[in-house]
Amino acid sequence: MHNPPAVALPVQTGTLAQRLALAVGVFTLAVFAPLALQMDGLMWGGLLALTVVMQLWAWWHNAPPPQGVLAWTGAHWTWSAWPVHDACRATMPIDLAWCSVLHVRQAGQRPLWIVLDAAAHRDSRWGAMRRALVAARPVAP
Repeated sequence: MHNPPAVALPVQTGTLAQRLALAVGVFTLAVFAPLALQMDGLMWGGLLALTVVMQLWAWWHNAPPPQGVLAWTGAHWTWSAWPVHDACRATMPIDLAWCSVLHVRQAGQRPLWIVLDAAAHRDSRWGAMRRALVAARPVAP
């Protein structure tokens, strides 16, 4: 199998990821808050506190959303916010019709989760980028 051709896609993440995280946070609070208030014991209160802490950590850890250029050189991936000479690894764990989630990692850097919504899919380079991401998937044993 040959490598797909080189392609670069500017990533301007919108508010979709932040809205999704907020919706998950509100949903979990709506479930755990009544349970914590009505049930005896520390378990539900602990789950409520853990939920609040995890949502605040996720919000702080992912703000501001990553912006840059994800590029496939034909041999390896690069992310413009990291040193160009160092190759990184990009995968697409979730690929839906309206949203794709990319995971980009490089040694010594914090892994990035990039959510691309329908606006990124309208870019003419998205098809070539998707082909490169699918071709880069590890082969299952």
